[in-house]
Amino acid sequence: MDCYSGFHWYYFDLHDTGGYDLICTIHPRPFNSCFEIAIIDIYLYQRDTVVFHHFFVMPQKDWRTKRSPFRLYAGEENRVVKENGNILVELKDERCRLHLELVPAGASTAHPECALLADPEPGHHFNWKVFEPYCNGRAEVTFDDRSWKLSGRGYHDFNSGTVNLKKELTGWFWGKFYTADSVTVLGVIEGRSSGVSRLVLQAGEKGACLDDKAVVEGDKSELSFRSKTGSGRFTMEAPVLLDEIRFFMASVTLPGFVVKMIEMAVHLCGRLTVLRPIHKWLSNARYCRYRATGRDEKDRPVFCFFEEMYF
Repeated sequence: MDCYSGFHWYYFDLHDTGGYDLICTIHPRPFNSCFEIAIIDIYLYQRDTVVFHHFFVMPQKDWRTKRSPFRLYAGEENRVVKENGNILVELKDERCRLHLELVPAGASTAHPECALLADPEPGHHFNWKVFEPYCNGRAEVTFDDRSWKLSGRGYHDFNSGTVNLKKELTGWFWGKFYTADSVTVLGVIEGRSSGVSRLVLQAGEKGACLDDKAVVEGDKSELSFRSKTGSGRFTMEAPVLLDEIRFFMASVTLPGFVVKMIEMAVHLCGRLTVLRPIHKWLSNARYCRYRATGRDEKDRPVFCFFEEMYF
């Protein structure tokens, strides 16, 4: 059974001037679960420390969307509202409450978007759309008995697809490089049989520009790029690993109940310390999140927040 097609997710982050990084991802239809659930993931980091990671699930059928203005919502307490470029995210369950506001800091432009599979089969796609790459943001987040007020640079994008990512890709690198007045997104998506896609998005006060046929070269210590808007280079200090998340995705056709049993076993083993060795053995995909600092080709200070996926 291949139950991973027809997925989409909404990603938001906020990088606080005091060293906090807030990540929120809403998966109304997850790319890595065969259960009919929506997953809400919230992370808060402080420099090299995970302050908390909280996720909760809801029935997929509870989530609705409306247009003009855009609304994604489940009841009154969980919603995303986008109007005139401004974004409001409110999420709540028994342990966690999030209120996030993002306001564009650059000129209004069309939302950049592109296909992430170099050569997909007919009817298949994996797409990326950047709604607001360069925002001013503020957030209030509460977890158990602790609360934080954050402000800084924000970002929001959207992914959707109709493929089994485990079958289509070997992995990806995705990095956001911030200077005082801009952000550059570098992406490298490696297909199993469809080749490698490389992209560069640059955004700032004048708006955003995407080149999905760019050249991106190097590794985590030094990356260079050439795109239709110019070229650049980032030289980074040793990155700090913030998170390593392991999960299971079926890469061959299996009965649905078998996939669900393995998925549930991986989830339960990951929550119990004594079962972590089993969790590592059952998992066949890995997601890593990093932060780093460095310099660009003009010797300006750069802050980087990036991820690597290994399918």
